[in-house]
Amino acid sequence: MILRINMMSKKNELERNYQNVLTMLLRLRQLTGSILNIELVMRDVLEREDHEKLAELAEAEAEPRTLDARRAQLVQLRKVLSAHANDGASNVQAEAQGSIPAPEQIEELVAGPAGTNSSFDAADTQSPGNEETQDVGGSFGLKFDFRAYLQSLRQGNKWEELQQRTLCCSCGDIPTNPWVTSCYHIYCDTCLEELQHNAAQCGHDHARCLDCGDMFYNCKPCDDFNLATGSPNSRGTSASNSESESSRRKRRSNNDPEDGVMKNWIEREGNDILPSAKTIAIKAQILEWFKEKPDVKIIIYTQFISM
Repeated sequence: MILRINMMSKKNELERNYQNVLTMLLRLRQLTGSILNIELVMRDVLEREDHEKLAELAEAEAEPRTLDARRAQLVQLRKVLSAHANDGASNVQAEAQGSIPAPEQIEELVAGPAGTNSSFDAADTQSPGNEETQDVGGSFGLKFDFRAYLQSLRQGNKWEELQQRTLCCSCGDIPTNPWVTSCYHIYCDTCLEELQHNAAQCGHDHARCLDCGDMFYNCKPCDDFNLATGSPNSRGTSASNSESESSRRKRRSNNDPEDGVMKNWIEREGNDILPSAKTIAIKAQILEWFKEKPDVKIIIYTQFISM
């Protein structure tokens, strides 16, 4: 989005494109609510490199070891909300007096500071018998597995169009056996090998990316993982890939224009919905309100109907 706005500014086209800028800001607002709000946008604007970045993030977030950390994050967030509660005052008064933590505080508690899984002592998660640690009001927010959603983005005509417009950074053609570098740029396997060979001849330990100019320290085959299960694939999977493509063509021939694509992310698995920082924070606040007053009635407002 920043690149697009800067490009419009350089061309002195911001004034006549202000509606486009407002739309992009709207998409950012939807994203802060939940990534599920921008499914259609992601299908239209994501590039192959973006898919590779998302795949790595999805794999990391789906690690089982994060489950206890997420449970403890919810417990800690509830503690903060409880500590800031202003007894005898309405929620509006509490917010006006600054007794409710700022959004950035809540975000840090949910996401954890950079380089960690949480903003508290991980030892808190190692006590299964601790009722307070377990009291997180159900399973929502404990798992963040985006792999199935990302897999749905890699199906159908949109994905095929994306593959056709993805070009090798070296030869400028559709890459054969595409590889992605650590700086997330795509190369043919032969072009990448040549680039690394030239760097070695010049006495460099690492090759420099022709697109961004950065040295890349590792690279891997595109789609070198199984998004449905999280297990890595070997390079010798052309037969299964071919079979998958054959199946997709068969479905298209049976008048299925969506090619088996997941129809709606939000309705995908009923109550087992993908959490977000905002919905986790809302859950924690609701649990605290119920704890303080079990018969309390709560109204949640949102501009986005799908939320």
